[in-house]
Amino acid sequence: MSLFKQVTLTWKGEEFTVPADQVMMMIAKVEDVLTLPELMNPKGRPLAKIAMAYGTALRHAGAKVRDDEIYAAMFTAGEQASAATDAVNGLLMMMVPPSVVEQPAAKKAKPSKGASSS
Repeated sequence: MSLFKQVTLTWKGEEFTVPADQVMMMIAKVEDVLTLPELMNPKGRPLAKIAMAYGTALRHAGAKVRDDEIYAAMFTAGEQASAATDAVNGLLMMMVPPSVVEQPAAKKAKPSKGASSS
């Protein structure tokens, strides 16, 4: 069983899927371009690297896409206008193991000690 879940990436309305047992390899390829700390930097994210990292992930999933296409889409109006935000969110969600993402939600759902159920 894999630590990760299957990942589905979307580009121009087409979906590309990476099986759970290949997600770690995809993350390694993405981190050759953009590390998780760079991606989470609150002072700004390098758009060119985000485009290259998302392109790396898409190509790993089987898409035929160039990094410059992704970069250009980050600046165009219309359906792809939110490509930068989508790319950042997608990269973060696939690079962080699902168990880590689910832990905060589970902690919030637990009742605190001494809570009554009246």
